[in-house]
Amino acid sequence: MSTLWFYAQDQQQHGPLPSEEIRAMLKSGRISNSTLVWSEGMESWVAVGKVEELVQTAPPVSSPVAEPNPRSQPVVEVDAGGAKPSPFRGASQSGPRPVRPVDNTQTALRSRFAWHRFFARSIDVFIGGLLIGFLISSEVMGGSFTFLLPSLVLLALIPIEAWFLSRWGMTPGKWILRIRVVHTENRLLTFQEAAQRNFKVIMSGMGFGLPLLQVLFNVLAYKEFVDTGSTSWDRSCKTHLQHATMSPLHIGVAIVVGIGIAWYTATVIQAGV
Repeated sequence: MSTLWFYAQDQQQHGPLPSEEIRAMLKSGRISNSTLVWSEGMESWVAVGKVEELVQTAPPVSSPVAEPNPRSQPVVEVDAGGAKPSPFRGASQSGPRPVRPVDNTQTALRSRFAWHRFFARSIDVFIGGLLIGFLISSEVMGGSFTFLLPSLVLLALIPIEAWFLSRWGMTPGKWILRIRVVHTENRLLTFQEAAQRNFKVIMSGMGFGLPLLQVLFNVLAYKEFVDTGSTSWDRSCKTHLQHATMSPLHIGVAIVVGIGIAWYTATVIQAGV
């Protein structure tokens, strides 16, 4: 999955664009080695020529990269909120110091990514809940412990999601939304690391699935991500998420899954009336 990048040019912030397009722009001369770029998980903007991923296949189009002059660079926001430095070798932390935004571009981007994360997890919980529901006895589902069913499903999903993340960096929901979870060392998580992260998501981001508490924790996690660009579990587990543009296939699958969730929800509500 290609990393998404923003670049600064003509006093404006542009993007996000995949690595392939940034390399093509560098090769054609539309941007130079001194153009500043930023991707989620980086602490500050860096020159393109300092990012190995972006220059490894693109020939130089200008003189050797010089340190960017902060006075000549656009004022843009990079409030990474404790995120780790870029995992790419050779990435520099030089460039203009992070400042408060002059517009809502970064906030809007973080809000979009936050919703992507929420919908991806919702899809995983829905699919996992259907599968696990068949394994839970009718006495539990119909008894006095019904309110604990969401918590039981979430806990049962920890090893399942950890297996997906340790092998591909994606669960079914994250595959649909084009999200991949990686370590700040730019590698896949181990099973133990993924399981630990999943538990912290359930605890700090979902309130163990308990009614009302889950809504409160979701709202708090959303605000934290929009304000800082990361979540408490990503910082403590040293992970960050890579986002890519959804292809027509992924959009089609998302529509089908969305219709299925809506139909199932309507059926359950009608059956309970």
